[in-house]
Amino acid sequence: MTNDKRPSAENPLPLAPARTRAWLGAGIIVLVFLALIVAINPLGNFPVEDDWDYAKEVLNLLQTGTFHRLEVTQATVFFPALWGALFSQLFGFSFAILRLATLVLALGALLFFYALLGELEFDVPRRVIAALALLLAPAFVFLAFSFMTDIFLLFGILGALYFYVRAWRSQNVRFAILASCFAVLGFLARQIGILIPFAFALFIFLERKTCAPRAWRRWILAGAGVPVLVLAIYLYWSRFGGGANWADSARTLTGTIGFWFQLDTPGIFVQRYAKAAATLAIYILPLWFAALGALAYTQNVWRATTRGQKILFAFLALVSIIALARAAARGEWFPYLTDILTRAGMRPYLAFFAEGWGATRPLIISDALAAFLTIVAGALGIVLSALIVGRVRTQISPALALLYLTILLLALASLTFFTYFERYLLPLLPGAIVLLLDATRRFRFSFAAGAAGALVVGVLSVLLMRDYFAWNATRWDAGRALLASGVPVEKIDGGYEWNGWYLYDASIAHIRAHNLELAIDPWKYLLDPEYMLAFRAPEHYRIVRTYPFVTPLRAGGTDALFLLQRE
Repeated sequence: MTNDKRPSAENPLPLAPARTRAWLGAGIIVLVFLALIVAINPLGNFPVEDDWDYAKEVLNLLQTGTFHRLEVTQATVFFPALWGALFSQLFGFSFAILRLATLVLALGALLFFYALLGELEFDVPRRVIAALALLLAPAFVFLAFSFMTDIFLLFGILGALYFYVRAWRSQNVRFAILASCFAVLGFLARQIGILIPFAFALFIFLERKTCAPRAWRRWILAGAGVPVLVLAIYLYWSRFGGGANWADSARTLTGTIGFWFQLDTPGIFVQRYAKAAATLAIYILPLWFAALGALAYTQNVWRATTRGQKILFAFLALVSIIALARAAARGEWFPYLTDILTRAGMRPYLAFFAEGWGATRPLIISDALAAFLTIVAGALGIVLSALIVGRVRTQISPALALLYLTILLLALASLTFFTYFERYLLPLLPGAIVLLLDATRRFRFSFAAGAAGALVVGVLSVLLMRDYFAWNATRWDAGRALLASGVPVEKIDGGYEWNGWYLYDASIAHIRAHNLELAIDPWKYLLDPEYMLAFRAPEHYRIVRTYPFVTPLRAGGTDALFLLQRE
C-alpha cells in the first residue's frame, strides 16, 4: 500500500491514523446498509420464502412460552425463534418486525466480516469493497430482508471466525471461548453451523506442533467445548425430549443418505460445483472490477504454479465447461439455482398448483441476456477455480488456513446435502471474497472501479427487491380481501407462503385425523383452489380481476397480478 497520505482512486481514504481509517470504512458500510433499507422498504406484512414456518415458531413461543419446531422444519431454528420473540415482545408481532430483527443481525454479520478482514491484514479500501460485495449480492439482500435462518447462520459463522482468528493471532484463549459461543448461535440457526468449531478443532490439531506442549488440547477445549456440549444437549432433546420432527428423519437424514447412494450422484456433484462457482464468482463482481489490474500478471502467476496445480485446474475447467454447456443445451441459463434469483425476478412463485401447470411469470431476462450472463459467470467461475487451485500447497498464514478450512467444510456439507439451493451459497460468499482479495493482495487495487461494480450490483439488487415486495404486497392484499369477503381459506391458492401460513395447522390436524402420509407441502390435502393468484391463467381458470402494481422491471413501470376463478 502506498505511503502517500493523499486520497486517490486506489486509496481514497486518508492514511493517518490507521484506527480512523478503519472507523471511516465501517461508517461507509453502515451508511450503504441504511441506504439499502430506505431504497427497498422492508415493512410489508407478508412472509418471504420459508419464513412463514419460522414466524409460526416465534408466534407459538410467544403464545405458549415453549419452543416447538413444526413438522416440516429442517433447520434447528432455536436462535431465530428466540431473537424474533424478543423483537416481537418489544415491538409487536408482524412479518415486518421479524424482518427488521434479521436486518440487525445482517448488519452485525457485515461488521464482523469487515473486522475479520482487518485481522487478515487487508487494507481498508479492500475491506470496504469486500464488505460491500457481500452486502449488495442478490442472495444476501434477499435473505437479509426476510426471516430466513441463513443470515442467522452467517452471523454465527463470521462472528466465530473473527474471534477464532483473533484468538490465534493474539494467543488469547479467551477469544476462542467467545468464538465458540458465536459458533453455537450458528448451530442453533442451522445444523451446518456445528462444522465451525469442528473446523477450528481440526485446525488446532494440524497446528499442534506450533503450540506449547499439550497446549493444543486446551485450545480445542476452549474453541469447541461449549459447542460440543450444546450439540449433546440438542441431540438428547431431539431423541428424548420431543425435539425431533418428521422432517429430521423423512427428509434431512433419509433424503441425504439416499442421495449419496444414487448412481448419478458424482455427476450431480460436478454440476453443483460448476454452477456454484459461476454463481459465487459473478456475485462478487465489485471485486473483479477492483482487481482488474492483476490481469496483467496472470501469465507470471501461471508460470509459478506446479505441474500438479496445472493439471488440477485443467480438470476443473474442463468439467465446468462440460457441465455448463450441458445445462445450456437443456435451456438452463444463469441464474442456475433459481430459488432466489430467477429469469423472472426474485422467487416469482405464486399459486401452488399454477406453478406446476406452467402458469409462471413471463421472463424479465431475455435469452440473449441470459446467454451473455452465463458466459460471464462461467468464465469468472473458472477463474475462481484457478484461484482455489492456486491455494493448494501454497504457503499461507494460519489465519487464512483456518478460514479456508472452515469454508471448505461448509462447502462440502452443502454440496452433499440432498437438496441444493442458491441460499446455501451464502456462507461460502465470504470465502470467495477473501480468496480473490488474497490472490490479488500484491497487485493494484482500484477502489473507484470496485465502487462502480458495487453500484451496478446494488442497483440490480434494489430493483429486484422493489419488484418482489411490490407484487407480494399486492398478492397478500388481494388474498386477505378474499378472506374478508367470506371465501373459505382452503378455496384460495395464494402460493407457497400463503398456503403455509394459513393452512399448515389445519393440514396437520387433517393428516393426523385421517392417518395420511405427511408431506413437505401438507396443505395439498385440504387445498381446493377455486381461486388463484398468479401472473397467468392456466387451463380451466379465467381472469376475474386484475391487480396492477408498480415495478421497475417492466417497460412502462407496471405489471399485473391476476385473480383467477375456476370455470
